[in-house]
Amino acid sequence: MKRLFAVAVAVAALLAATSCKKDKHDSGTDDPGVPSGTIQINDRSETIHGVYYLEEPADIETGKTVGILILGPEGAPGAVEPEFYLSFELSESLCGQTINLAQPLDTQTRPLPYLYISARNGSERFTVDYDEDPIAEVVSEGSLSVTRNGDRFDIRISLNCADGNTLRVEWAGTAVRQNAPF
Repeated sequence: MKRLFAVAVAVAALLAATSCKKDKHDSGTDDPGVPSGTIQINDRSETIHGVYYLEEPADIETGKTVGILILGPEGAPGAVEPEFYLSFELSESLCGQTINLAQPLDTQTRPLPYLYISARNGSERFTVDYDEDPIAEVVSEGSLSVTRNGDRFDIRISLNCADGNTLRVEWAGTAVRQNAPF
């Protein structure tokens, strides 16, 4: 699942690198398709320039998931991976909830909830994997809220990691759907 999402992130990044050059918008417009919001990774804060999502069909273990890529400033044309972004994948069943990121996910529900977060600020990169990481050792505090209505999302993330990494996102708007490569 992570491998497919990583490939989709790379494809979305390539599309974003070229599409950002074609469509320059004033972020103050009332166009609901224009992303609005900010992303902060550690000490760097940027306006969000693009949000993409990918739906993965349900599987027995985690149910249906949605992957989201949030881009700060555009990367270099042809870049395989953007220099500043957040990507995360979560079980669709977690949408509409406020999740305490400092607590493990509920392992009693079926299908199992799934959450994987990855952020990059230049050479600084960190991930939080709720399937593998002992969360108490990785996340000191934080919350995540994703509400969704079709391709419209409202995303709020606040994350403080035990190693000092931080992440903040506030964004609402229409995300661009990507199709999973097969």
